[in-house]
Amino acid sequence: MDRRTARSGQIVLILAFILAGLLMMFLMVSDIFLTVRNKNRIQNAGDAAALMAARWQGVTLNLIGELNLLHLAAACETNETAMAGIVALQERLAIVGPLVGFWAANETAKRNGAPPDDGMTEIVRYAARAAETYVSPAWPEKGADYAAMLHLIAADGVAAGADNARLLPAVTVGGGHPLYSRTFYRAADSRNWPAICRHVFGCNHAKATSTLLAWPGWGDIPPASISNDMVNSEFFGVGVQRVHAPFAFGGGNVKDELVAAAAELGLDGVVTSQAIDEFHVLEDMSYPWYLYDFNWWRDWRELDRGGETRFPLMGSVKQSYNVMGAAAACRVRDMLPTLSEIAVTNVFTWTAAAKPFGDEDGRRVIDVLPGAPLVLPSFKFTRLIPIGGVGEGNLGAADEEWLAHVRVHVPNKIRVPGCSYCRILDKWDEPGYTRAGGEYLMNHAHDEVCEPPTSGHGEGGGTHYAH
Repeated sequence: MDRRTARSGQIVLILAFILAGLLMMFLMVSDIFLTVRNKNRIQNAGDAAALMAARWQGVTLNLIGELNLLHLAAACETNETAMAGIVALQERLAIVGPLVGFWAANETAKRNGAPPDDGMTEIVRYAARAAETYVSPAWPEKGADYAAMLHLIAADGVAAGADNARLLPAVTVGGGHPLYSRTFYRAADSRNWPAICRHVFGCNHAKATSTLLAWPGWGDIPPASISNDMVNSEFFGVGVQRVHAPFAFGGGNVKDELVAAAAELGLDGVVTSQAIDEFHVLEDMSYPWYLYDFNWWRDWRELDRGGETRFPLMGSVKQSYNVMGAAAACRVRDMLPTLSEIAVTNVFTWTAAAKPFGDEDGRRVIDVLPGAPLVLPSFKFTRLIPIGGVGEGNLGAADEEWLAHVRVHVPNKIRVPGCSYCRILDKWDEPGYTRAGGEYLMNHAHDEVCEPPTSGHGEGGGTHYAH
């Protein structure tokens, strides 16, 4: 063989290897570029959807608040027809306003490149099928109308799931069984024994230690608590309550504050101190008023008091931001394609949260009942917030795996292969797993590591979601 021919063959082989390496590098760079671009696209879609849903929450609350003041004006004129109409309109607004926000959030997510998701769409269809049980004396077609709106949202596919939806029938997380709490599963999966002491044993260190050392099993598991309350929309609800009660029990000078709030809406000629006294408006219980539900609304510094972890707040919080209440957590996800097998195709999920706020000088709070202020038109802007700002126990409503676990697996005491929450319970049941937790707690004194921080020590809200 000619040496020149052999050399040329070697050069061709070397060039082939070089070209293959260059091609591999090109594919890797392309995969990285596509992954980063797609992640940015999904993140932008989730952020925009959350802001849109929160904006509609603010609009809804402002409208309900304005109607409260018009209700007050109608009461000062003893116009019962107007009062009844206003209350009926408020009931519809509390449902329809957030659903318009849900639809708008989905359209916004789609315009930003998020695709419809079959699992999150099915969750909305599930809620629509269950809606027939929701009734109201003042709105006989409430269940049917609500279901029709949900079917319209699901018709084109849900791209932005409501991850903090309060679906009915609902699992009551706060104060319930640990197996219905996502906080427990996170703590169990990471072997966070101080968190287990808090959430399973109520910070009873001795009981937690002895029980984990000789784990007796879960025993009887109660069914999930059921609620059919439909004052608020399940999706992006605004956290209001209808209350038949006199305002005389409110703190401060409620009458003067109501007159001032009505004057800001141009009702000063109707809502006067004399009219309120003459017609006994503050003692009237004929029609309900819409108040903030204290189960939703409270100060940021009291955020998620039962959460797994909390972070310290350095300094004070502006009054306009020191509020937790109506918030929107939107979950979006998409398959991230690749050009090679080097970067494996996977699903990228992004959850963003936002909420409406009021100006520091413009947010009026009138406690007409202890801890329950009257809803007023106070909301002027929306901001993205940490995920923990929606309350840790409320997250997961856009996660069909979690819903199936708490609705089917837990109450029926079954373990399903492929369910990540069942996998955690399987690990919990492994020999020596809980004993290791008991030994850890036995070797650590019961100090602040198990006690949740309390307000008044300069610490504030948040959970490990707050990032």
